[in-house]
Amino acid sequence: MNTKIVCNNLNITIKALRVYEQEGIVIPKRRENGYRDYSDKDVMKLQQVILLREMGFSLKEIKILLDKNKEKQNDIIHSFYFQMKVIENKINELQNIKLTLKENINQLLNAEESKEEVCFNNIREALEHNKAERKAWVDRWRFDDWAPKYDNIVKENPKDELGVFKKYDEVIEKVRKYIIKSLPKKVLDIGCGTGSLCGELDKSIYVTGIDQSIDMLLETKKRYPNMIYKLGNFLDKPVGKEEFDVVVTTYAFHHLNSREKNMALDYMIKYLKPNGKIIIGDLMFLNEEEKERKREEFYNRGRSDLWQIVEDEYYSNIEELKVYIEKKGYKLEYEHISNFTWIVTIYK
Repeated sequence: MNTKIVCNNLNITIKALRVYEQEGIVIPKRRENGYRDYSDKDVMKLQQVILLREMGFSLKEIKILLDKNKEKQNDIIHSFYFQMKVIENKINELQNIKLTLKENINQLLNAEESKEEVCFNNIREALEHNKAERKAWVDRWRFDDWAPKYDNIVKENPKDELGVFKKYDEVIEKVRKYIIKSLPKKVLDIGCGTGSLCGELDKSIYVTGIDQSIDMLLETKKRYPNMIYKLGNFLDKPVGKEEFDVVVTTYAFHHLNSREKNMALDYMIKYLKPNGKIIIGDLMFLNEEEKERKREEFYNRGRSDLWQIVEDEYYSNIEELKVYIEKKGYKLEYEHISNFTWIVTIYK
């Protein structure tokens, strides 16, 4: 594709194309006559550059991000995913500024003396915070590119001193048997990862897998092509209701805080058919007393560092879940597997 066509299609100037070429961001091949020839990949990359410029990223940041995206399969999917994440990051920046402006207004409404300088400082701090967060986001991008190795990392992690994934295979197998025993026609797996739980069922059961990692979904799609895949998470509002016989999740629920857990349970219930089941295999405590006993055990062993890892997540309190779910008219049963791992079943 020649320069004129690219400029017309993307509404971009020749000067901008030359700048991106000089910066090593998009370098088209040359034809025998010396004219530039932009490939489809070049055009797709330029589209990303335009969006990133609109979102306020510098050319240096753009080059770092696009270099990290090199050599990826499913280029068009990764391109759209990348652009979606850029917009999410920008929304977070704008929300931070909006909140700061609102706080400034409230301060000025109730101030007995001039607070303008304080308010301007608040805005400067918000902008500096956004700048630092954007740099951190650029540095982190593609950091979680570990989908192909995920299963081995979980099973063979020598640093898992907490025993978080102890009896991992047993948990997966047990939850899978619970699914099969329910004789479902349609199953929803939230946080499906690499499909280790439901992938083997995709030939006989209609399985939909949801995950917030595009790389996990693409890796799973290679292994289990019969599954249906959706990019998302627990807190996405259900589009369809009463659609699935079983909603299941393993080793993902502990990333949600208490409020988010309740919201996720509400959504999971909406996904369920009238006689459906929710099955959760995850890291939990039976109650606060058990959590306190565990905490004392770690502190007595001089391993408060390990306990801090537990505190950094949101291990469920089963008794609290039971109270919440019974108010919804459902029953909850639980089974302890090993260490922190429990299986919870919710049904009518």
